[in-house]
Amino acid sequence: MIYCGIEADDSRLYFAPGYVNMPEICGSFGVRGIRHTPKLTDFGAMDYGTIKLFLAEDDDDDSHFFQRAVREIPVAVDLIRARDGVELMDLLQASGKPDFVFLDINMPRKNGFQCLSEIRANCTYTDLPVIVFSTTSADDLVARMYSMGANAFIIKPINFKKWRVLIERAITTDWSTYKPGAGLDGFILTVNEPRI
Repeated sequence: MIYCGIEADDSRLYFAPGYVNMPEICGSFGVRGIRHTPKLTDFGAMDYGTIKLFLAEDDDDDSHFFQRAVREIPVAVDLIRARDGVELMDLLQASGKPDFVFLDINMPRKNGFQCLSEIRANCTYTDLPVIVFSTTSADDLVARMYSMGANAFIIKPINFKKWRVLIERAITTDWSTYKPGAGLDGFILTVNEPRI
């Protein structure tokens, strides 16, 4: 079970081992098949401390679904949500570098392409893992995000357990050494367990 503290505007959540203190939440997403599974790090073998994670997601249902999945991961996570690209870039400037950014592509005011371009243009964030996600998986979209410097691409799953596994894989992958295979192989994170 997980303890969750929520700020008044529901944009910042704190997760740590303890007890559940949050109502059940849900959402809906698209789905895609299997491509690659990066190596997972064993949670028991490392002390991650608290992971600082920024989520850029304009849809409330999708955001709550993501937050629920993060609650299930056995790592303390400081999750801060930006509701659009402008908020994300302001958050990066005001709050410093997080451990990860999960970036939706389709957002108002500033989309994921614009945010990723700005992040990669700033030398402070060249090694910041940016995990892009979307309901679509068009090859040209995936190739564009790859060429712009995203670390991985996730097609939003409709299954909560798959979402949790994908987030866990993303935050336990050593992005400083991980390199996807030839082409886009390994760039799209998927769940290869057929019953999850």
